[in-house]
Amino acid sequence: MEGFWQTVVAVWTTGMFGVGVGEVLLAVAVFFVFLFARRLFSRFFIRTIKAFTKRTATDIDDKILAAVEDPLRFVFVVVGVYAAGQVAPFPDAVDAILDRLVRSLIAFTIFWAVYRCVEPLSYLLDKLTGVFGAAGLRDSLRGFFTKLGKFVIA
Repeated sequence: MEGFWQTVVAVWTTGMFGVGVGEVLLAVAVFFVFLFARRLFSRFFIRTIKAFTKRTATDIDDKILAAVEDPLRFVFVVVGVYAAGQVAPFPDAVDAILDRLVRSLIAFTIFWAVYRCVEPLSYLLDKLTGVFGAAGLRDSLRGFFTKLGKFVIA
């Protein structure tokens, strides 16, 4: 029975990728802490900002906040993946993959937020009413520039 216990201890200390099961469980726990923090962030911080933007004179800030709300929430997932990767001492090959994954997620989040902001910011083109006169022309230009901006970002 002593040999079995030694095998259990060996698997616990060097279970996956040369990393102990306890360290992997700690990394998973760290990731779930960031998921919980994301929920708290959504519940309190974004609600507070929404209440503040409702009191402003324009609604462009409401539209921008609605556009970046999901990318802001996703930041917690990215940071959680990064922190989980830092907790467990993975081998160099796995660390390199995690590094590329985190870099890709950061780039994805940035471009997702910018992509989502194109449409709310396109309403700033309404200032061109005096230049182009007709509302139909203004709406067509806004639609064109919105689609062009989204295409360029994508």
